Order: sequence, then structure tokens, then C-alpha cells
Amino acid sequence: MSLQKLLELNTTFPKSRDALSAIKNGAKLVQIEGLAAAAKGWMIAGAFVETGRTMFVVTYTYEQAERIAEDLCLYGIPKDQVLFFPPSDAMIYEEGPPDFSVIGERLGVLHALSTGKTAVVVAPINAALRRTMPRTTLAQCNVTIDVGEDLDMDDFVTQLVKMGYERTDVVDRHGEFSRRGGIVDVYASSEEYPLRIELFGDEIESIRHFDSATQRSIDKISTALLLPAREVVLTEDSAAKAIARIRKELAAQIQSLDGTEDRESAKRISEKVEDDITRLENGAYFDEIEYYLPYLHPDEISIFDYLPVDAITVLDEPMQIKSHWEQHEEKMMETLINRAGRGLLLASQKRQHVPFESTIKHALSSKQAVSLALLPRPVPWAKADTTIVIDSKPMDSFAGRIEAVADQIKTWLGHNLTVIIASGQDKRMLEIMDEYGIPATSLEDLQVPVFREFIPETHREQVSDTPTIRHSTFVAHAPLRSGFKLQDAGVMVVTDSEIFGAQRMHRARKTSHEGIPISSVLDLKEGDYVVHINHGIGYYRGITKLKSQGVEREYLLLEYAGNDKLYVPSDQIDRVQKYIGGEGNPPVVHRLGGSEWMKTTTRVKKAVQEMARELVELYAWRQALGGHPFSHDTPWQQETESAFPYNETPDQIGAI
Repeated sequence: MSLQKLLELNTTFPKSRDALSAIKNGAKLVQIEGLAAAAKGWMIAGAFVETGRTMFVVTYTYEQAERIAEDLCLYGIPKDQVLFFPPSDAMIYEEGPPDFSVIGERLGVLHALSTGKTAVVVAPINAALRRTMPRTTLAQCNVTIDVGEDLDMDDFVTQLVKMGYERTDVVDRHGEFSRRGGIVDVYASSEEYPLRIELFGDEIESIRHFDSATQRSIDKISTALLLPAREVVLTEDSAAKAIARIRKELAAQIQSLDGTEDRESAKRISEKVEDDITRLENGAYFDEIEYYLPYLHPDEISIFDYLPVDAITVLDEPMQIKSHWEQHEEKMMETLINRAGRGLLLASQKRQHVPFESTIKHALSSKQAVSLALLPRPVPWAKADTTIVIDSKPMDSFAGRIEAVADQIKTWLGHNLTVIIASGQDKRMLEIMDEYGIPATSLEDLQVPVFREFIPETHREQVSDTPTIRHSTFVAHAPLRSGFKLQDAGVMVVTDSEIFGAQRMHRARKTSHEGIPISSVLDLKEGDYVVHINHGIGYYRGITKLKSQGVEREYLLLEYAGNDKLYVPSDQIDRVQKYIGGEGNPPVVHRLGGSEWMKTTTRVKKAVQEMARELVELYAWRQALGGHPFSHDTPWQQETESAFPYNETPDQIGAI
């Protein structure tokens, strides 16, 4: 991406140059104050390019983490060197299978670090502190296959099962594999698409990605890495030790529940955990096995333990990190206590996360670190050796008023400022600048320095014969989420968000697609049929309040057959959909813990697979027919689309 040119400023602008010099000279903690959120990607990218060392960026929310990760690529950092490390806390709040793609993404980052890859890793604090398997375990539990090598099919299948993969007839989600003669399909946890491995005798003839919906090949590759499907690895020894610890805590929990005369909850947790223990004894993986990670891997290991010795830890807004972690921890503990009290999970004495304070303090004492903060706030647990203030501010919004944008750019140029327009439609922006009489140049095509006036006198002779451009307008093909002002450097970065009011799509999250999504309890009235994604069809019985450890929270009360009741926290309303069956035919209400819902979903899954086969045949027939060519999008159409005030849905993006 063409914003790589902006990284010149990191080494020529005195304040950013001082920050990089402090890092290179070994300062233990460099604090950079005054950086707006949108400017942090620029600073981190510059530090990574200059140091050539792995950087671990810890920030306060998922959204800020994905923003930084996206921005780094726009500053020219190769995509394979920007690694997003997502949180995996969903299983603490809800029942059902984990998101295998999240597990794969996490393991992919850990494997990259363990094999010495130099990269920028970005993570929200709850992901950074989440416990994981030891480094040695991951190193021993992965498989690399290459075209042309011999492969014992039976041994390979056995290895996949040991790594947590589930054998199915058709592969359609991460963590599954199927075998048909000399062909093995594997949906590797760290791959976007499933792999098809074809053998000729015992030799691997080809490895290719394919689309699980159409079964069509996407590309051929020569080698593939298969990481575990789960974030735990079962061995006989680890399972035996874990079972002993689990039984001890189960006995204590049953005794506690018996004391409250809640015999039903005691029976429920006893049956559930005993079933889990049976699976562990048999070496079988199951949906909620990650909850037992602290028992199977008792050492408190996190991603911090995977970082190389010379890694640089970057704390994005340290006080916000601590505040968000405390809120997350309080919410998590409340949920765990509530679910354990109802006999839904083991009241574990083992933490799912490593402790915040000791982990961060150890990271700061053992490695170099950089603290990024907008405001000059003292951080008691992070004393800076060097403090540098860079005056920056978020960019103003023009909300689609192109004339106002042009006027402001002319004003900036009149004050000898440099303007960079970072846009997803750079060609149209060049046309708009021309229409308003503003000379603009494509930053991507520029071959001369832009920020030479900041180069120190001792180095300026190196570029003395090189022409330079400054105090001009440049357009870059780089769809940043938002712009910023570097006041001291005299640089203004404007994006589509400020110009057109356009908001970019965020990373897709796992969502449910059945029924009508409920965005508010106002969408429901008492007595409505609802569908919980994990428990099936029940009645909505209104909002109720429950108190846990002195904290009162609101819950959706769902009633199932046999007067079974389920309390769904109000912040998990996305797990519930309104039932949309035919009128006059009331649905069958399920029992909590029963098998009817699982049978129903299995039956529907098979029906969908049959429908998919029919669609493949239909679309193959359509593709054989001739199509009608349409003209390319005009600049006016692109401008109109950019001004559209809403985010497109994933389906709309796919159709476009």
C-alpha cells in the first residue's frame, strides 16, 4: 500500500526519530504521549521497520486491536507479518461448540512465534492474558505435509484424531476431516479453506484448497501445515492428572450445592462433569474441553511466554488496558459463579487467564516496551525511562460536503501543511482535486522524498541532489478507517470516513443465521416462542433480575418442557432468536439437556447438504450458459457508493 511513503516521517521528524533512537539505544520503557488512536498504526509500523524486531501490541478492546492490525498493512507491512491474536472467551459465557476458526487463528500466531517468525502481533488484553498450551506441546503436535513425500494414510488419520480433529462424512467447518479412499479432506484450524490431499499409492500427488460449499478447487499448494484443532492436547498422563483434580473440585461443588438444598443443580453438574471425565478417560475431545485447559496444562502459560527474548511489548493506553481488563474480569467471574451455581459448569479454582499485574510487570521487566497514550497520565506500574510528546489530533469530519473538504485543503496548503488523502478510491479523489483546482499527486507513484526538511544536517548531503516535494496534496490508495493531524510535523491525513462519512466493514464475527435476530427485548412479548442456539425451542417469560455477589443483573427468562428454566444474560441476547414457524402449528418445546434439539439440527444439516448438492448442479448448468457483459463502474457510481451511510452486510459484500 502507498502509505509506506509516510514512514519516511518516522525517521526524519525529530520527535518520532527521538522515540525510535531511544528504543534502539536500549531504553527499557519509552512513553509516547499525545498520539491520536488513528496515528498509532503509523508509529508502530515505523518502529517495526526500523528495528526489525518482533513487536507485541496489547490494546484495550477487540475493535482497537483489529483497527491497528488493518492499519499496519496499509503502511506497507506485509500481511503475513501482521498477526491478529483474537480472544477465545466465548466458551466461558455460553454452551456449545467453540469457534474453531478463532482457535486456529490463535494457534497460527503461537506457532509463528515459536518458530522464530518476525512479526507485529496485535491482541486485546483478554486475548493476551488467556491461558494456552505450553510451547513444547505445540511444537510436538503439528504436521507438515509436502507434495511428493510418502504418507501412511492410517498413521496420518490417527494423528489427526490425536490433534483434536473430528471425522465426518463431509467437511464443512474447521476441525473436521473426511477420508475417501486415497483422498483426505482436512479443514485445518489455521486455514481459511479446507485442504484436499490426494495420494497416488503412498505418495502425495497434490494438495489443494477447495470450497466446501461447491467442492471446487481454489488453488494448488506444495506444502501445508496442520496445527491442532483444539487449544488443548490430550495425552494419557495429562488426562489422568486432570481427572484427579477435577474429581476433587466436583466433590466440593456438590457438597456446596447440597448445602443450599439445590439438589437439581447438584445432580446436573454431577452428570455433566462425570460425562466429561468419561470422555477424558477415553482420550476423546468434546465441545467444552477448552474449559479444562487449566487442568490439562496446569502451568500458567500465555502468549507472553511465546515471545522472543528481543521482542518489544507495546502497551496501547495502559490505563485503559487495566480498566477494561478489570471490567472484563468482573463480568467473567460473575458469569462463572452464576453458571456454576446453577450446575452448568464446574466451579473451577483454576484461572482461565494469567494474572494481569504480575504478567505485565514481568513483561516490562524482561523486555523493552513502548507505552502509547493520548493523555499524559502517570502509570504506577509502568515507569518510563524516556517520555516523548507528539502533538496529534483526530481528523475533523466533513460528512460528504466535498466543497468543504476542498476549502479546508486549500487552507492547509496556505499554511504550508502537507495533505495526504488516504482513500479506497484514489483515482476519483485525484479527479475531485482537479475539479476544485487543487494540484494533487499519487503518493504511490512518487519517487522522491516528501519530508526531506526534517532530515538532520549530518545526513542531508545524502539526498542533496534529490528533488523533494513538500506542502502539497498527495492521494494514496489506502482505505484507513479514520484520519489524523500531526500538528508538529505539519501533516494532515484525511480518509473516506471524514470525506464521505463512509464507515468500513469490521472483521466478520461469528453470528447465527436461523430465525429472526433479536436486537432488543422490545422485539419480544411474554409467551412468544423463541429459539436458543444451543438449547432449542422454549417460551419467553420476560425479564427477571438475579443477584450474585451483591451485583444485580438482568436476564431473559426462557421456559422449556418440564418447567425447566434458562436464564440468559441480557448481553447474550444474540444467542436467542424469535421462532418463525407457520401460524396455527405450534412447535414442540424442548427439554433442557435433552437430545431432541441436537437431533433436529443434525437432520437439518443433512437436508442442507442435499440442497447444496442440488445447487452445485444448478450453478454448473448456469455457468455453461452465456452471460451478459456489463460496463465497468464509473467514477460517479463509485462516489455515490462511498457516500452510502450504512455498512454492507457480509452477504451484500459477497454479492457485490
